[in-house]
Amino acid sequence: MTSPFESGGLAQLFATPVFTFALRSPADLLARVEARLREVRAGDRRPGALSRPGLWQSPGDLHRDPAFAEVHAAVQAGAEACLKLLALDCTLAVSELWGNISSARDALHEHTHPNNYLSGILYVRMPEGAGATIFQDPRPQARVLRPTVVRDNPLNSTEFALNGRAGTLVLFPAWLTHEVRPSETDAERITVAFNLMVRGRLGSPGLLASSEV
Repeated sequence: MTSPFESGGLAQLFATPVFTFALRSPADLLARVEARLREVRAGDRRPGALSRPGLWQSPGDLHRDPAFAEVHAAVQAGAEACLKLLALDCTLAVSELWGNISSARDALHEHTHPNNYLSGILYVRMPEGAGATIFQDPRPQARVLRPTVVRDNPLNSTEFALNGRAGTLVLFPAWLTHEVRPSETDAERITVAFNLMVRGRLGSPGLLASSEV
């Protein structure tokens, strides 16, 4: 059948950016980060430090730990690159940085990171079969009517699976719903997660976004 169209086009509107960066020569840094996380876990006496069997999350102040200075610097460099790509003029600072060690087939439920601008993950140890990070389509209307999908592509998908490799740094909007799927291995999955907030004045004078981060 002859097409009735002389030409066509596609506008992909309102992008949801997920930025990925590969650390340069990460092996030594990741080994030191993993060792420090295991040390922090061994000394963690907080009630409920294990949010459930198989998942440990550290306190959220690791960006103040000298052992994480290189990670902190990498996160800040990633944030600056994101702002440049987004063509935004502001300053972002780490508000929280914490470690996650999960074992067996533990998973993490859907969630967002309120009261922050960007969030992110540094993959430290990702054994074969480790659970992927799943980003959900932020448009609720996209699931109201969903015809049969012939094959997934970026125009019809309602989720995106990121199988992060050790040494990969990922940044994304803090409002973007995400989760961790169960692993298919008993080996430990180790990540460092973080939040970034605008520091100083945002928008018009007198509107303070965050002054203590």
